Amino acid sequence: MNRIVRAIAAAVLRAPWTVIGIVIVLTLVLGYFNSQQQQVTGNEGFSPDNAELTALERSNELFGGTDTVMQVVVESSTGDVFTAEGYEAATTLRGAIRDSDAGDRLAAQPGRDNVITWFAPAEQVAGAQGIDLSSFDDQQLKEFYRQAYQSVPEEQRGFIDPLVAEGADVARAEGGKALVLLFLDTADIESDDFEAVTELQTSVVEAVNAAELPEDISADAFAFGLLFDQQDVATEIARLFAIAALIILVVLTFVYAVRPRGDGSWLAAVRRTAADVAITLGAIVIAITWTNGIGVLLGPDYLDVIGYFNPITQIIPILLIGLGVDYAIHLNSRYREEVSAGDAVGEGVRTSLTTVGVALVLATITTFVGFMTNLTNPLPALRDFGILASVGIVAAFLVLMTFVLAIRLLLDRRADRGDRLPRRSLDSTQNKALPTLMSRTAVLAERTPYVTLGVTVLLAALGGYGLTQLKTEFSFTDFIAEDEPILETFETLQDDFGGGFGETTSVVLDGDVATPEAHNAMVDALENLSDVDNVRTAGGSALATMPPTILGQLLAPPPDGRPPQGAGEDATQAPGDGEGAQAPGGASAPGTPAAPPELLQAVQAAGLGRDLRVSDDADVAALYEALLDAAPDEAGAVLARTDDGFAGQAQVQTSAGEQGAGALAGALAEAFAPVTDAGLEATPTSDAIISDVVVQEIQDAQVQSLVITVLAAMILLIIVFWVRMRRPFLGVLTVLPVGLVLLWTFGLMAALGIAFSP
Repeated sequence: MNRIVRAIAAAVLRAPWTVIGIVIVLTLVLGYFNSQQQQVTGNEGFSPDNAELTALERSNELFGGTDTVMQVVVESSTGDVFTAEGYEAATTLRGAIRDSDAGDRLAAQPGRDNVITWFAPAEQVAGAQGIDLSSFDDQQLKEFYRQAYQSVPEEQRGFIDPLVAEGADVARAEGGKALVLLFLDTADIESDDFEAVTELQTSVVEAVNAAELPEDISADAFAFGLLFDQQDVATEIARLFAIAALIILVVLTFVYAVRPRGDGSWLAAVRRTAADVAITLGAIVIAITWTNGIGVLLGPDYLDVIGYFNPITQIIPILLIGLGVDYAIHLNSRYREEVSAGDAVGEGVRTSLTTVGVALVLATITTFVGFMTNLTNPLPALRDFGILASVGIVAAFLVLMTFVLAIRLLLDRRADRGDRLPRRSLDSTQNKALPTLMSRTAVLAERTPYVTLGVTVLLAALGGYGLTQLKTEFSFTDFIAEDEPILETFETLQDDFGGGFGETTSVVLDGDVATPEAHNAMVDALENLSDVDNVRTAGGSALATMPPTILGQLLAPPPDGRPPQGAGEDATQAPGDGEGAQAPGGASAPGTPAAPPELLQAVQAAGLGRDLRVSDDADVAALYEALLDAAPDEAGAVLARTDDGFAGQAQVQTSAGEQGAGALAGALAEAFAPVTDAGLEATPTSDAIISDVVVQEIQDAQVQSLVITVLAAMILLIIVFWVRMRRPFLGVLTVLPVGLVLLWTFGLMAALGIAFSP
């Protein structure tokens, strides 16, 4: 460490202009790379490398949905949306959405309109009978809706009920909140082109906000992609950075303030104070530029060591402000002390570097090691944070130790030659209220050491107990400002609509699904799904889409007059003879099958029965080929050709939300046990499930990571004190307060109800 400090001191003293020039050149180069910085939001970077994430990526790669679902939450201040005003709002919203910039992207399918309102049953019947619902008053509209709802088959009401908030009586046309669903065709948009999709969604939001609704009705559009608007995150980080910079400016002005003592004017004192503040802040900006530039070089576009910047790594500049100020105050204070005592400017710089600098080297190394222990963290975002924070710490150390003192050396040498160096005034900064206050706290250790130690241990014990009571929570909405209106809409969907009508959980099937065993196992899993909590059902059958259910839909189409369905809604049917084929769960589909001849031939060859099962020697690959040819969009969402045969997945309509995602994943895995027994892997996945996995990873790693960090720092300090002073126990004593502070922090978190999260 001494060699490092002596080398820095020699460079600063012998060639300050060269040091400044090197720093400026490096800043320009790294500033260029900093301009290429890319930021990600949402769950990207927070998902650990595990089966759920791999399955989700595989699902997006192979199946990638063609429609993007948006929801509009409609609420009446009167507590009833089944009114004439409610219907006016529904039709107004439908028109506004269709007239929006996203109108050309609205996607309709047979049996499903592109915009669906909670009045769907009444609108379907009224349309068939040529009735104008807008002429009805409240009571007439309610009565007509009740009759229309009663005409809806039981197995299809599962598509209607979720359009109204939980707890409402849909059959009686009573409820204060409802949904409007719309479907955007995004098939030709690249899967990673989030901006294009967000632009469409934003146009819908603007159209909904501009719609002229009845006074008692409000409407808010929602899409998950809108939760993670990068500009919102960047704006919030910028706000925090500005606040931190302002606070630091005040602190530095207070600490660096010079009071004239006969060797300078007040104007000179103000200039000296302002110069020291400006140099320190400039050095911090340089350190941040270095950190971000190196972060880009380490990122996916260059060395691919870390990911793109995320909401966690964007906090590092705020961390560097505090760290840089700490370094600067230590160095500048010691330098002023030496110069005010009569030392030459160069000697003051040397003494400051060789005394305080040694301590700063040790602090930098231990902090570097502490952050690098994040490499053991299972969350990629936190691993990246550890690496980038370590880089920032080293950058701050180098800039503050070289650039700041080099500039101060040049300025003060010039002032000294002109006899303008305020040596006596610099000494005034040593007698401030803060040092006096800090010195008085030593009385506790001097006069009541045992009491002080006892209180410390007691607080540590309370903190340890608080650690056992800490809850671990994580939601991707944690990175969204609390006052964002869309967050309130999201919470309404979670609380009142069971996560929203658009909640879909995928079960990705790894292996060739085009075998009789796999096909029949999927049918068994479909039957099991109807008993799983938080899986939506219709007529006792689970609302799930998988290859067998697509076959059922094509071979037993829904009858005319059926109310529109929502995203992924499948009244699972089996082929029949036109007299009401039965599917798993008992749903009936009267009518004559309408399927392409090629598909019917493949069905017959496979021995597909009314229960959707095939014969043991069926050529399922040929059946699935015919299925994909007959319905490429519908079947393509759950079935894909691969080099190894056919890949498949199940899309299950669920209502677990984030809180119930973990239990749902376990229940789905159990329901798909027949598929696993058939030799395939079945992995339930969704953003909510991955969020739950993040929570579990945090719970498993939180204490372990802290222990590793403290132990690594302690071992390093033990080695340093052993080599330098032959007193290794000083390393333990140095780290002990850190452990105590951690325990106190945990205790305060538990007392204040602050959960443990990334």
